[in-house]
Amino acid sequence: MPVKYSFITFSFGEGRLKHAKVLLASLKQFTRNDVEFLIVEKGSRFLENTPYRYIPVSSDENYNRALCLDAGARTARGEFLILHDVDLPLPSGFFDNLDRMAEKYRYFSTYKEIHHLTEEDTELVFSDPEEFRYGYYGFTRQWRRNFGGDVRGGSSCIHRDIYSDCGGMNPAFTGWGGEDEEFHARANLLSPCGIPETTLIHLYHLHADHDLSSLHSDPRYIRNLELLAKTRRDPRGVIEELKNGR
Repeated sequence: MPVKYSFITFSFGEGRLKHAKVLLASLKQFTRNDVEFLIVEKGSRFLENTPYRYIPVSSDENYNRALCLDAGARTARGEFLILHDVDLPLPSGFFDNLDRMAEKYRYFSTYKEIHHLTEEDTELVFSDPEEFRYGYYGFTRQWRRNFGGDVRGGSSCIHRDIYSDCGGMNPAFTGWGGEDEEFHARANLLSPCGIPETTLIHLYHLHADHDLSSLHSDPRYIRNLELLAKTRRDPRGVIEELKNGR
């Protein structure tokens, strides 16, 4: 059977390992033959023995989300690529929602809202990943974030042709910040993004922007902002540059 969806997620060392185990536990509920799961891991091999396609990545950067997602996309076999963060476990209706959206869109978010669990409830989830279920949890004061408002990344689904035509994820982004917005600017230009009426739950972790003074002085973050500004000025020019470099 042809692969309709390639679900791509990634992990870095031990920093999100507990989150990864919850996400991987949530994948067990799905038995569709037209879905493949790809696990990209950089800098370690903690997840090598999972029952899914495993892609190790080497890089000098501690964090390079774009590089990892692109590594998965390059080996994916699906018609649609799901670019998904490891701190977002899946609800039971995840792929049913994708089926509905894929009838209308070639690029779309997999959620409308993200609800952030508290640190305390996240620790409870970590204690028994197999028992995690979407339901009632305590949420942080940032419990609701809307796609297209304060977030444009986390989990999106894109037809493989649009991914290729927009240049894919840009691995020039290193460290934290900007790579999701920059990718969205290019993909949305070629195929306007759809937004469903669905919610994902986000497992707690300390955000990279909790120390803004350190973040804003980080040369990698400054470079990321420059790359984002360049794409906003000339998205089609950046698309051509990325396609020529692939």
